[in-house]
Amino acid sequence: MFFIFGEVLVSDIKKIASECGMHWKIVEKLIKQAEKRFPEFDWQEDVDWYTHCSEIRDYGDREKELRRRLKLPLETEKEMGIGLEQKREEEIAWLLGTKEGVKELLRRIYKNELTKKQKEELKEKILNRPDLATLIALYDGKEQDYAKRFLAEMVVAPTRKDVKELLKADTLKIKSSRGWIKSINNIPVPSLRSVDIMKDIMDYTLVTSETLPDGTIAIYTRKPALEPVKEILPKEEIKPVEVVSVLPVAKIDELVTKYSYAEVAKMAKEHNIRSGTKMKMVSELIEKKVL
Repeated sequence: MFFIFGEVLVSDIKKIASECGMHWKIVEKLIKQAEKRFPEFDWQEDVDWYTHCSEIRDYGDREKELRRRLKLPLETEKEMGIGLEQKREEEIAWLLGTKEGVKELLRRIYKNELTKKQKEELKEKILNRPDLATLIALYDGKEQDYAKRFLAEMVVAPTRKDVKELLKADTLKIKSSRGWIKSINNIPVPSLRSVDIMKDIMDYTLVTSETLPDGTIAIYTRKPALEPVKEILPKEEIKPVEVVSVLPVAKIDELVTKYSYAEVAKMAKEHNIRSGTKMKMVSELIEKKVL
C-alpha cells in the first residue's frame, strides 16, 4: 500500500507520525476512527499530511489538534483517562530510540510544555540514553544548549571517547579546580585530571585565564596550521658551453693537397692520432696545432 506524503513516496504510517512528532499508534488510532466515522474517508488521498504535520508540531497537544483537523470529536474525560498514561509511556519509549527523538524530549522539557513533575520524570528516562544526549550536546544546533543544560543538571559523565571528541573543537573552554577538570565547553567532565589532557591541548594557544571562587576557567584556541617549509635546493651549477671551433674547409683542402697520405699518416702516428681518411687525420692534426 502506498500514498503520497508531500513529494516523497512512503509506505508506512510511522513516517507520518515521525513528521508530526507523534507516536505512530496514536496516528493509526485516529485514522481508524476517521474511517469508522466517515465511510468514504480515504486517509491516503483526502488528507494533506504534509501541511498538517508541519503545522501541528508547534502545538502542545498535537493529538488534539490533529483530531480537530480530521473532524473527529474530542474524547471524553473517561476515554482520555483510559490508557492515556500507557500511550504516553509508549511514545516516550519510542522517542528514546533515536537522536531525533531525544531532541524532541529535550524540547518538551526546556520549552515549558510539561509540569515540574513530568519534567523530572522525563529527565530520569533520558538518563537511560546518555550517549544520545552527549551526542546532541557535541554536534547539534538549537537543541545543543538543551542537551548541555540537561547534562549539567543531571551530572552525566561523558565517556573517554566523548572527551576526545570535545577536545577536537577549535575553541576550548576548560574549567578546572585543584588539578581536576570540572567541565569542557560547559559539559561536566568528572574524574578527569588536568594532566590527562596536556597532550591534547599542546596544539592550542591559551587566550585568557580567569580565577573564580570555584575554580579556574581557561580559554584556548587552536594554533593556525603552518605551511610546510619548502626545501631550498642548491642552485645548479651552470657549466660554460664548450665552443667547438669549426675548421675552415679551404685550409683543410689546402693541407690535404700539400701532404701525401704517407706524410699525414706518419704525423698522425707521432701525435697519437688514429689512422683514417687523409682528410680526417689532417683535421685532427690542425686541432692539435701540429699543422
